Amino acid sequence: MKKSKLILVLVLIVLIIILIITVLRFNKFFSEIEEIKIEAMTLQERSDNISEFREKEGEIKEKMKKIQERFIDLKTPIEFIGFLEEKAEENNLLFQISPQPAGSNDWPSLRLQITLKGNFLEFTNFLQELERAPFFLEILNLTVFEEKELIQEIEASLLIKVFGK
Repeated sequence: MKKSKLILVLVLIVLIIILIITVLRFNKFFSEIEEIKIEAMTLQERSDNISEFREKEGEIKEKMKKIQERFIDLKTPIEFIGFLEEKAEENNLLFQISPQPAGSNDWPSLRLQITLKGNFLEFTNFLQELERAPFFLEILNLTVFEEKELIQEIEASLLIKVFGK
């Protein structure tokens, strides 16, 4: 009898060992499945982001085109100078423009010295239109002189920096 009990105990021990090994393998298998699930969710999220970007790509390109149009062509700034002349003429201002040496800057730009003569209110209208201009620009210096000979008449000097491409 002792022999049969010993065999039974040995069989039980072997079964327990096999069971433990099987459980450990399944545990490792389930952890690998969990890692694969997490990776699959990450890939799905990236895929969704790419799909969302592709849907918005046309809108983004349109906005980028509008932004690019706000930069002047530095080689031939005819459109911008024409804009300045037109606004000065609309506001009955005498207009002179001269290029200035470009300062050290990270972004390509053009510096222009603008001299205007005329009525102060019309000059302020010109400044407001310049502020609303469809170009990226910065007023670096503004000097206004009162004309001694004529009341309400001023002479103004503007140094502006216009950003270009």
